[in-house]
Amino acid sequence: MTTFVTLVELYERQGYYLRCGLNAELFGELNKGLSFATLHRAENLELVCNGGGISPLEIYFLESLFTDYRPSRIFAIGNAFGWSTLALSIIVPEARTICIDACQDAGYEEGRRITNLIALKEGLNASVVKGISPTDVETIIKAEFNAPIDFAFIDGWHTNEQILADFLACRRLASPDCVYLFHDVVNMELFDGFDAVLAHDGNITGKVLMRTTSGMAIAFPTAMTEIFEKVVTAFSQDNKLLADLPQPQAPHVRKAGLMAEN
Repeated sequence: MTTFVTLVELYERQGYYLRCGLNAELFGELNKGLSFATLHRAENLELVCNGGGISPLEIYFLESLFTDYRPSRIFAIGNAFGWSTLALSIIVPEARTICIDACQDAGYEEGRRITNLIALKEGLNASVVKGISPTDVETIIKAEFNAPIDFAFIDGWHTNEQILADFLACRRLASPDCVYLFHDVVNMELFDGFDAVLAHDGNITGKVLMRTTSGMAIAFPTAMTEIFEKVVTAFSQDNKLLADLPQPQAPHVRKAGLMAEN
């Protein structure tokens, strides 16, 4: 089965429903987030936590990314209810996947419990640890891994300052060939933070992925360009075909287009 189908089945086995992958244009201006996943209790349809999960298209991006590239130690920041944590573990089952989450309220704590329960029951090599980035990153990585991390998924607090801090915290405990994936760069206008990531190290290159739902961005060692070139190109967008898009998307698109040239 595909990752998306597997994920839906795993959560429903535990008594939860998913809402995701919907065409937001069909539901009005106030429902732009319907492409992303939210988790609901089956008995009353209550939302488990305010945090969402990556879209089905972004799961497909991960499947494409990991076709020819297989990391061994995956570290993620931001779990919510575990959708992306479990997706990463399903797609790369041979890797150890650890995610940290601040668990700032009971809903996020329930999300951590659900994630760890599903991972345990399904034999997935994944776990969620309560912690705050960047403060707890070093302690948790050293405790959970026996070698430097080689893939980081950064999906925590969405500010330019925070994604740079998250990157730097991971970078200190990462292998030289570590790859960094950032969620919501276009949606949350995190271009300056991503620009700072690319500027930090002359050996890193990257691109905004306009063909992902949230406008993810990826940074990787320049020496690994050949490995990622086809996937990154497929999930990017020719800038010439973005210029005539109407407001309010246009400012985001123009900035993302500039970033895509890096």
